[in-house]
Amino acid sequence: MHHWCYDDDDTEHGPASWPTGTKQSPIDIDLACVQRVDTPDAIKFINYEHAIKGDICNNGHSVQMNPIIQCEHPEIYGGGLDQPCSEIVTWTLFTEPVGVTHEQLELFRQVEDCDCRPIRHNFRPVQALCERKVEHWVVHGHDPTHGFEAQQNHEHEHAHDN
Repeated sequence: MHHWCYDDDDTEHGPASWPTGTKQSPIDIDLACVQRVDTPDAIKFINYEHAIKGDICNNGHSVQMNPIIQCEHPEIYGGGLDQPCSEIVTWTLFTEPVGVTHEQLELFRQVEDCDCRPIRHNFRPVQALCERKVEHWVVHGHDPTHGFEAQQNHEHEHAHDN
């Protein structure tokens, strides 16, 4: 098990120390398992720009932020990541960078654990795919020489070199 955090000053566990493979941040996608899904239209994110109305309880694990999302080619991951592998969660991973402000990053850094301390170490073991699919949705006409697809193609080509 590897401890990791987002604190740039933590040279032992922060981003500068993240290796590859099974000891990196919780989402480590094996590109060989990704299925491309061609779609005529970009995925539309509706009502993400509005805050949730109602009573919100700080559970120490969540922060609501409203980033401007401009992404036409996300990955869709069905199913939960925690055991037991619940199939009721859909994860969307953006293949293009999503910008956040310094204020939003500071809010994220202030999320507290169950002992009311800022979360500094966040870790988990590698989870099996459990028959779930990882899909990369691509709008027709997208240039595959950029971003995620270029990385996926590069890794696929080099896998056959050995």
